[in-house]
Amino acid sequence: MIAKILWTCLKAIGLGTLLGIFLSACASLNAPLQKDSSLSPPDSIHTIVDVSSVGFEWNLIQNENAQGFVIYRSKPNSRELFEIERIKNRFATHYYDHHLKPQTTYLYGIATLGENNTISQAMRTIEIKTSFIDAIESVFATNSKPRAIKIIFSPHPNPSVDSYLIQRLNKAGEFKTIAKIPHRLSAEYFDENLQNGKTYTYRVIAKSFEGIESKPSQSVSARTIPQPAPIENIQASNDLARAISITWQEAPDTQGVSKKLYKISYSLNGKSYKHLATTDKTQYTHKLTDKEDGVSYYYQVVLLGDNGLQGHLSSYPAKGSSLPPPSTPKHFEGKMLDNKATLSWQTPSDERIVSYVVYRKENGLWTQSARFIDIYDTHFIDKEMQEDKVYAYSVVSIDKNGIESAPTPEIKLQKAKP
Repeated sequence: MIAKILWTCLKAIGLGTLLGIFLSACASLNAPLQKDSSLSPPDSIHTIVDVSSVGFEWNLIQNENAQGFVIYRSKPNSRELFEIERIKNRFATHYYDHHLKPQTTYLYGIATLGENNTISQAMRTIEIKTSFIDAIESVFATNSKPRAIKIIFSPHPNPSVDSYLIQRLNKAGEFKTIAKIPHRLSAEYFDENLQNGKTYTYRVIAKSFEGIESKPSQSVSARTIPQPAPIENIQASNDLARAISITWQEAPDTQGVSKKLYKISYSLNGKSYKHLATTDKTQYTHKLTDKEDGVSYYYQVVLLGDNGLQGHLSSYPAKGSSLPPPSTPKHFEGKMLDNKATLSWQTPSDERIVSYVVYRKENGLWTQSARFIDIYDTHFIDKEMQEDKVYAYSVVSIDKNGIESAPTPEIKLQKAKP
């Protein structure tokens, strides 16, 4: 209903008339300002300049013909003025301009606005220079943690600061922001996952609530804790029974290592290493199983620093072996004499051999076998044979550690019926 009444009124006035009124208003807004000698610009203008804004104050205009004020401003570091705002209130005595550039010179002009687009013959001009947020006074960089640099700085005293930008110098020689620290009183940052033994350079910039950045702080540098040097002269034994002894030189005193601990790793192929042990000694014995006679392993030893820092691997890992089995008896023979199995063999040229063991299987089955031990001669007679059974015999050498040699080929014998 209301829309219908409005449309009826518009038709009564005439669209042409409305268009004329609109164009007339636009022409009035954009009409050039004419000088009026009866108008004087405001006097006793005072300014308060901030980092990105400026405030103006002047005395109240007493001329009743005044309608307000026209504010002019130059572009940054320029002398040419442009109108930026009209204040249509002659009682106004203040003006605030913002979004300015820090540390930049601007020229302002303030003229009095009269009736019918008139303006005072002269204007008051004021040159201002925006200020800046001071640089942070104290910045330090330390390397108390491996692969990391800690940056600490004094909180900025300016309460308009709400955050900090941590910047690091890159290879191109440019400072790039790597982190933003919220809150004015937050005054430390850890730059982590860095390379060992490398120097890094930083600076800190404070940032205000309005997004204005301070001058950069002085740059500071710190070097990450270097990776400990490789352990020298790693040795591994090859003469122990079911064990390998690893020894190495003591590491020199090293930055980032408060207590000397050594990590030992081993590998079958010298490539894929597994953790074996950690010790504060310079020797470790790798205990092996009874199936690991004559087995070989490669060993690496690295110095462990604080907080997980590990030293370089040695270019020359040590290779060690457990004691291999003794030599197998030679010329093993067997025959039946007086219906008894009579076995003989020869001793190989192996000084480790201290005794022999004879194995006997019944009908080819290990589940029905016998083991004759503590044989110190090179022959053996089996007096416990039974009829109708086939026995398979073999002999092994034994050393002082109880390590057995590989067995001789089997000899099969059978007791004859009476």
